[in-house]
Amino acid sequence: MSFRFEDVILLFGSILALVVVFLCICVVCDRHLVPAVEIIIEEFDVPEEIAAVTLIAFGSSSPEIMLNTVRYEYSSRNTLSH
Repeated sequence: MSFRFEDVILLFGSILALVVVFLCICVVCDRHLVPAVEIIIEEFDVPEEIAAVTLIAFGSSSPEIMLNTVRYEYSSRNTLSH
């Protein structure tokens, strides 16, 4: 099994890009998301576990929420125009 030089460079470049993206997400979450959740916990007197689980649940389902919102808007516009 032989690899071309271009394939090896592409693989290492992809891995490097993935690491950079994950580090950027980590920095953004650490600087903005964690303090925001801490404020919510203090203001509304919510236990940390509940706030964390709610945030994770919203984060994991947000792509589906956006997809359904866009689909609804698109279908309602097409229904009204006919």
